[in-house]
Amino acid sequence: MTNESIKNLINQLNGTISQPVYKVYKYQISDNVEYGKVWYELEPNHQIESNFFFIKENKSYAGAIQILGANLHWYILESERNKGYLTNALNTAILPFLFSEMNYEKIKITIPNTEDNDALASAAVAKKVGFKNIDNVVYVLLSDQFDFTNENLSIRFPGIKLKEYERLKNEINEISIRLQQIHTQFEFSTGLKMKKYQNPPLDEIAEILALRRHSLEDMYHDHLIKDDINFKNETPKQ
Repeated sequence: MTNESIKNLINQLNGTISQPVYKVYKYQISDNVEYGKVWYELEPNHQIESNFFFIKENKSYAGAIQILGANLHWYILESERNKGYLTNALNTAILPFLFSEMNYEKIKITIPNTEDNDALASAAVAKKVGFKNIDNVVYVLLSDQFDFTNENLSIRFPGIKLKEYERLKNEINEISIRLQQIHTQFEFSTGLKMKKYQNPPLDEIAEILALRRHSLEDMYHDHLIKDDINFKNETPKQ
């Protein structure tokens, strides 16, 4: 994504865009950093998925970091720059999470070798958190060279409400029915058997999907049990 696209994503999260264009699911990995997946339309009927870290300060989103394989692409809102938010987020949450939770062995960033203020600031941040400049534009940080002293991970999930759980369960059922309909339409229109072209065919995929709906039920009820246990553990004894 371009800097402008990431800026628009941050503005959407801050509620300053009237019509959301990104589908975002996220959870906290520290007090001021969230990890999430974002879907957006690159072109009509072509959805792209990308992983992100979101940096929050004072209940608003200050920046975002896109994960591109082993590469990071960060963007901080202009009004929030030079406040140390990016450096702090990288040191305490983002890099520890990538190395310890996602098992990355190496992370790279690319910074233009120019006198541009943004490029110079990015290079300064990269060096401050341990990245080494290996050529004109590429900086690399290895997991065994990172200083975990400031790690402050605290992973928390937002939970899911009963109404949303019911909606998702019904949506799976609707998708499975629609797959059955597409399968039937193609076979009845062409006189050909889909199984000859793919296995399993759409009708079997639909049946599997309908059955998998029960996994949502299991996940939801386990989630309620886990939340109840966490609540009891965190509630001070009288």
